[in-house]
This record gives sequence, structure tokens and C-alpha cells, in this order.
Amino acid sequence: MQKKNIGNMAIAVLVLINIALWLIFAPANDGRANFSRQLIAEVIGSTAVVLIACALFLSTRLRFLERYFGGLDQMYQSHKRAAMLAIFLLFAHFFTVPLNASHVKPGTPMGVIAFLGLLTLVSLTIAPRIPVIGRFSRFAYHKWRRSHSLIGVFFIIGFAHAMLVDPPVRRKTVSFMYLLIVFSAGAASYLYSVFIAKDVRKTYPYVAEAICKLNGATVQVTL
Repeated sequence: MQKKNIGNMAIAVLVLINIALWLIFAPANDGRANFSRQLIAEVIGSTAVVLIACALFLSTRLRFLERYFGGLDQMYQSHKRAAMLAIFLLFAHFFTVPLNASHVKPGTPMGVIAFLGLLTLVSLTIAPRIPVIGRFSRFAYHKWRRSHSLIGVFFIIGFAHAMLVDPPVRRKTVSFMYLLIVFSAGAASYLYSVFIAKDVRKTYPYVAEAICKLNGATVQVTL
């Protein structure tokens, strides 16, 4: 296997481990209504947590990671794919998890906030690439980046939601510990990117010598 493929393989393995732990250490049916549906929703939701944690880890832009993805540009592509797949799974989780309108659990509103927040931020990212809509949704990169950094906040809110709605995973120690480790890694990556990275990354002065638009989607900047 080429070294540049190891990164994406590692993300896939982390997802498969999560699913395998649910299958091997499946929680027993406790008699609640729609237990099977709840279980499927939790598998989907926890997989989304793993993918978002991976995306947050890649957003640290740690130099040693680049060789395992084939360069920084490809690492960003993996970051984007992981985040987009996570949003798709969150959609599936949102519409799969059984809801009881007469008994709203404390964590349910937090789950809705996290889902809508992540959906909004991802929409702001892809909207400029959509024909017609893109004309009205472009804004300066530094403003987009400021809003994009809130993904970690909604990730933490989403995990708090998971802890408050009594998901079956909390009754299975192995699955719960794995999810807790993954969440901790994602949260730590987010905190590093926001509060620490700017002080430890090397920076270099430069002057933009030339800007060449190669095609409709690529601009070459010589520094």
C-alpha cells in the first residue's frame, strides 16, 4: 500500500471499528418501543461522530499527516469528504431515531441545535459551488473561515445530546469507551486548531509576485 493511501484507510478502519463494536457488543433489547429502530439510529449517529472527529483532526493541518494523504490538498479533500458523509449520516440519524412528542428528553433540543448548526455551516461551504445559488452566497474567505470554525462547537453540543438522551451505547462499556475516545480526540483537535495552532505553527513573510487563473476553478499564486 502506498503511504499516501494510509490516511483514508485509517478513517475507513475507524468507522468499521465503530460498526463492529456495535455488532459484537450489541445492547440487549430492554423492551422499549422501537428498540431496533433506536439501535440503528445510534449506529448511524455514532458513525457520524467518528467522521466529524476525523474531519476535525485533519483540520489541525499537522505536517506529519500530509504524507499519509498525498499532500495537504488531498488531506483537505479527505476532510471535506468525511464531513459531507457525516452530514448525510446525521440526516439519516435525525429521520431514523424514534421521537415521542409527549416526552421530549433533555438532550433532544441540543441534538436539533447541533444538527441544524452543522447543516448550516456545511451549506455555507458548498453553496458557492452551486449554479445560480453561488452568485448570492459568496463572501470573503476570512468570514467563511470564522463561521466554519464553529463546527467544533456544534460537535461538542451534539455529543452532549448523545449523553443526555439515554442512548443504548452507554449500557455497553466497550462501545461507549471507543466513542468517548473518538469524541475526545475530535474535541482536542478543535481546541488545538482554535486556541493553540496559531501560536505554534511556523509562519514566513512573503510577497505575492504573480496570480494566474489557470481555469474556472483553479488559481495559481506565486509567493
